[in-house]
Amino acid sequence: AANIIPTMSGAVVSPTSIVDNLEANVTLTVDAVDSDGTVTAVNVTCPLWTGETVLTKGAGNTCSGFKVIPAGATVGVHDVTFKAYDDAGEYNNSVMGNITVTAGNQAPTSDFDLDTPYVILVDEDADNFVLDLSTLVTDEDAVNLTYELLDASPFVHDNFTVKLENDTWINVSFTENAFHGPIPFSVNVTDTPFFLNFNITVE
Repeated sequence: AANIIPTMSGAVVSPTSIVDNLEANVTLTVDAVDSDGTVTAVNVTCPLWTGETVLTKGAGNTCSGFKVIPAGATVGVHDVTFKAYDDAGEYNNSVMGNITVTAGNQAPTSDFDLDTPYVILVDEDADNFVLDLSTLVTDEDAVNLTYELLDASPFVHDNFTVKLENDTWINVSFTENAFHGPIPFSVNVTDTPFFLNFNITVE
């Protein structure tokens, strides 16, 4: 009699939707039966990974496993193909699911050199300096970013006060004589945790 290839049913791919900038752990499960012999292996392929992922046979006819998909997956819909082999060396090859990769949130970026103090020049009579944070930070997929001084706002030092105004402007107010030296502070930029940590140096 001619060999009958295995049959598969109940395939589960979970999750079916992931984002491109995060690692994902995908669970793969399927029931495989060979009516005239034995299922010897069930493997899974997908364009999101190289080679075949080997599933482990569990209770009954269930085979399962998982695959870690690293960050950087290609955006789009990707077929998941299950392949069940029998003891005659033949197999059933079927697309039984898919994984959709969508573009994840893009974190803010800054061209500001956080390792180099931001230097401002003031004369002896200067009593105020304003820094527009929106000129320091960009975000490809956010319309509005918000900023939060991590110290209490405003926070007061011996001869200057720093506060956030109009959501994006840092206002440094000097008392009496202009302050000379570094003014350290940290700003949290919402969207994702993204911090600007730098000194304003007054010269």
